[in-house]
Amino acid sequence: MAPTDAERLLALLREPCCPICILARRAAREYLETRLLRLSTGASQGPKALYEQDPPMVSGAVLCSRHWHKLVALEAQHPGVPRLSEAMLETLLETADDPRICLACGVQQSTTRRYLEVLARLPAETVGLALRQGQGFICLKHLAALPASPLKGWLLERVHALTLDLPRFQERYARWYSTEFGPEAELDPPGRALAALAGED
Repeated sequence: MAPTDAERLLALLREPCCPICILARRAAREYLETRLLRLSTGASQGPKALYEQDPPMVSGAVLCSRHWHKLVALEAQHPGVPRLSEAMLETLLETADDPRICLACGVQQSTTRRYLEVLARLPAETVGLALRQGQGFICLKHLAALPASPLKGWLLERVHALTLDLPRFQERYARWYSTEFGPEAELDPPGRALAALAGED
């Protein structure tokens, strides 16, 4: 049976990361992967035709540069699929003056809202137990979105405690990050760890 949203969130609170950031990023990646793989089937008319057949994309939405790079990396992992990123570039060139909405950012934002609501509904004791058993935290960006409560106070204390021993946190985070993200983990671990505490992607 698939885990619930609450179970996913609590499980990640045992890891040295912000579960809301990670779950939102996973959702955006899954969106890109499933969209890419789905569009790679029935490619007889070419990737531009497939791109135009996709209802959300027809509305004029595209990808921001961050998610574009992720899409290009995913295409490289799936040789032989239509180059959706090239089709998207062609569409951008045709309508360069129109405002664009990043589809993957939309998925990430809606997932973030969903998990913030889940966190706010969880009993404080349950979250407190997960924090005591693990190394997780809620980043400052997502803490700012939570209403004032004893739970928010505990979560702020966790971030503060991590900043008091940054070298240890950076080491744990670098180990976890390389497991979670693989090749993407080439980024500077100390800088990445600080960005994680702040809630910067």
